[in-house]
Amino acid sequence: MNNNLSRENLIKQHTPKEWYEIFSDPQFDELYYYPGDDLGFTYTKENTIIKLWAPTSSKVILQLYNNGNPDIEKEPYKEIEMTYKEKGIFEIKLEGDFSNKYYTYKLNVNGKENISNDPYSKSCGVNGIRSFIFDIKLTNPENFENSNHIFHELNKTIIYELHIIDFSNSPSSNIKEEYKGKYLAFTEKNTYLNNDKNKPTCLKYLEELGITTVQIQPIFDLGSINEDKSKVKDDNLNFNWGYDPINYNTPEGSYSTNSNDGLTRIKELKLMIQSLHNSNISIIMDVVYNHTFYFDNSNFNLCVPYYYYRQNPKNNYNLTNGSGCGNDTCCERKMFRKFIIDSILYWVNEYKIDGFRFDLMGLFDVNLMNEIRDKLNNNVVNGNNIIIYGEPWSCGYSNFCVKGFIGDFANENNAHLFNSKIGFFHASLKDSLKGNVFEKYEKGFISGINFEEKNELDKKSVDEMNDGYENFDSKIAHYFIGKVGGNINDDNITPENLINYISCHDNHTLYDKLVNSVVLKEIKLNELKKEKEEEKKKEENNKVEKKEEKSKEEKEKEGIKKFYEEKYKEYYLEKNEKLVRMNKLGAAIIMFSFGIPYFLEGEEGGRTKLGIENGYNIPKDITQIDYERIYKFEDLLEYYKKIIKLKKDLSYFYVLSKMNYYILPNLPKGIIGFHLNKKKDGEFKELILIFNSSEDEFKFKIPSKGKWYILLDNEDLNLSREDNLKEKKLKEINGLSELIVEGICSCIIAKKE
Repeated sequence: MNNNLSRENLIKQHTPKEWYEIFSDPQFDELYYYPGDDLGFTYTKENTIIKLWAPTSSKVILQLYNNGNPDIEKEPYKEIEMTYKEKGIFEIKLEGDFSNKYYTYKLNVNGKENISNDPYSKSCGVNGIRSFIFDIKLTNPENFENSNHIFHELNKTIIYELHIIDFSNSPSSNIKEEYKGKYLAFTEKNTYLNNDKNKPTCLKYLEELGITTVQIQPIFDLGSINEDKSKVKDDNLNFNWGYDPINYNTPEGSYSTNSNDGLTRIKELKLMIQSLHNSNISIIMDVVYNHTFYFDNSNFNLCVPYYYYRQNPKNNYNLTNGSGCGNDTCCERKMFRKFIIDSILYWVNEYKIDGFRFDLMGLFDVNLMNEIRDKLNNNVVNGNNIIIYGEPWSCGYSNFCVKGFIGDFANENNAHLFNSKIGFFHASLKDSLKGNVFEKYEKGFISGINFEEKNELDKKSVDEMNDGYENFDSKIAHYFIGKVGGNINDDNITPENLINYISCHDNHTLYDKLVNSVVLKEIKLNELKKEKEEEKKKEENNKVEKKEEKSKEEKEKEGIKKFYEEKYKEYYLEKNEKLVRMNKLGAAIIMFSFGIPYFLEGEEGGRTKLGIENGYNIPKDITQIDYERIYKFEDLLEYYKKIIKLKKDLSYFYVLSKMNYYILPNLPKGIIGFHLNKKKDGEFKELILIFNSSEDEFKFKIPSKGKWYILLDNEDLNLSREDNLKEKKLKEINGLSELIVEGICSCIIAKKE
């Protein structure tokens, strides 16, 4: 054995370089890997056994508390030294009933004394500082233990991304005051805007919208929202998306009605899950295993310094930053790999979570994602129905840190290596439809991109925008049928691997992006033109004035609370009918493209964040869902309801493992179309889909004889009764039918058997 890996050496103080050399040796994991499923606490009324993996500690003392809040109980009421066993395990057996006690560890490690909670915490006190011992059976709502997961067929699945606070925080939600922004908001069954029964909110709203699945932004214990209300000066500013993990297996306390109590957060989260399941809605959990809220004081680093994190030997052994958060975790090390899999299985089995969205999946390796898929398939009843997908990218450079480790990053370039039923976000389709998310004024297909009107706000060439395809429309059409784009190998990628979307929590909302690229772009170009004219006049008159630099105090005064540009606020707030048509067009393309449709809460109601691009920590009253606004955009809302229903009704055309289609050729610029043949038994035999992004109407000759029905246009659709199917735009010409497709419009027609 390498002497560096001896326990005598591990308990010494080391530099970051030395830790890297110790942990990057594959022998370390062979010597100290612990395969047991009993890390953390194991509770019975008779005794509690606590185990911690800490191979680099010389001594670990268990500290016990009656209260989870350090301000109430500063010191432990008891300290007991734990016993070192083998494989890096410290263990203690507490005789008697220790339910509802809190604990931390005092570790002698790396030349100092660290106080840490348990990385395997299942609940905590306020702000996740102290771990909690409890009888988990007492947290189950009535009938929860015997209830089942809710799964939907992939070709009928429609995912709706939401945030716990956004969902119900607005006064317009009409949720009980104490439940606003909480788990329990999802348990109120009949809430309405201004008590108008035609305008449901929250859970009732989700039911009537028709989505099958909610993807919920992080609900594990996170570090960016203060759970201690007594220390929150302005609750409106106590908001964050939550991509800041502290305790991965503990529910976030600020979303419960009592964050000081370790049981309440679990009970109320389970009530939320049960309520959604009772409404036949699946739940996808947004998980963030790629980084932690902080490095130095994370329970991972306090217990085993540097083991859980990647270091770059080419950068003085500093942590890698592929996450953009300064501390990439190291999934190639066996104990963290085990931690991730254990955590996933725990959420599935204990909370009945139905799927997972992996934040920055591109920082993991393909084999890990395939292993997670296999574990779910083989260790959970109907586990093959649990949805897995993620972001197939990272935010920068990262590197594997185990010598001899063979792996491929789980990004879109390697997506062809995924097992089946591991999905990823189809960002190429999103950016092509509305314009690149990082280019504020860039237009896309739905917003009427025009390469002949090149100006100083358009930064990309025609070739860059076409991405190797014959033209821009051809690119959109190929993305629609499941091509990924660029030089990516998509031979083994099927539509069931693709999450198709046009907006998510990141970047601008769809409506704000349309305001930027269609309305404000023209205003900005006029402003730039005016500025140039004024500068030219000043030059001609020799009156070029030097702009005075603003003082530091002036900049701070303007910037600290300035979340949006006041002068443009009205454009985001108003309802622009042209933008609504563009929104509808984008929604229809996402809904009927080959893959799983996904959209952000409020997209169906013209959601605005007043033009704020990165809303991760903006005030609640800006980011929350405004049901007043949603019903101001009621025609858009109804359109979403209709295309959701239609997609479900036409699901027999969408056998996602293999589609039967062809792209309609020779269509005018700004128009794409598709001809689909059914894969299963159903009412209709053929579909034709036309998406017209131009402002001109388009006359399309139907390619085969027979009776065709309009199922979708900008006005209405109805599949409930045949005599309600709309036929007024069909007329016979030379034995063929001609369809008139309006400008900025989607149209679907169907032929019966």
